[in-house]
Amino acid sequence: MLARAVDVLETETADGALLANDVVIAIGKLYACELSGAPALLHHLCEASRMLSSLLTKLHDPTAAVVADDAGALAAKSLAILYPVRTALERALASEAGNVDEPPVLLTRMRSKPPSLVPAERRDQSRVSLEVDIGLHSATQFYAGVSGDISEGGLFISTVRPFPIGTDLTVSFVLPSGIAVTTLGTVAWHAPPSELNAMPGMGVRFSRLDEVERLAIDAFLARRPTWVVES
Repeated sequence: MLARAVDVLETETADGALLANDVVIAIGKLYACELSGAPALLHHLCEASRMLSSLLTKLHDPTAAVVADDAGALAAKSLAILYPVRTALERALASEAGNVDEPPVLLTRMRSKPPSLVPAERRDQSRVSLEVDIGLHSATQFYAGVSGDISEGGLFISTVRPFPIGTDLTVSFVLPSGIAVTTLGTVAWHAPPSELNAMPGMGVRFSRLDEVERLAIDAFLARRPTWVVES
């Protein structure tokens, strides 16, 4: 995605080529992640995120000479993916401070279908609590939220800035198992602030989950107490 962003920016004016440098630096930091242990990995993730945030700020400046919506969308989507990974790693390092023999296990991806991770029955309407940081991308915007609960069909995101109903999103989060999920979704409903609902937010319906992500969510639901939400 970021390589495509560089291509888009470099086809703009000279200012666009200068902006592309922010993306090139971010790409370099992400490549450095592949060679890093946990503390250095966190540093590189933070630096990559900082460069992409800087790029979005420049692209959204009304006085900017360069308008590159495509590049902004790619940068925002990348930030949405990086944000929950970075915050999950920050929490893992904080909780395991002083334990250098056991680095945090994060960002694992199931490559097969272990029978123990497949629930005995589908829970299409079950919904359980899930408190993790969420990265969101829509158009050229990046936002962060906190989940309230999750089901196979979608999740609730606590935010004071909900997207309009019908908005297509890229949603990224890290399950407690350490498996990173990035999928497409659509805003299906809003929860306005009220005395009974202290935190407003929005319900996002998953529109596409790959098999690995669906199995990971199934496994999480299977191991937690569930209840049925009245529709």
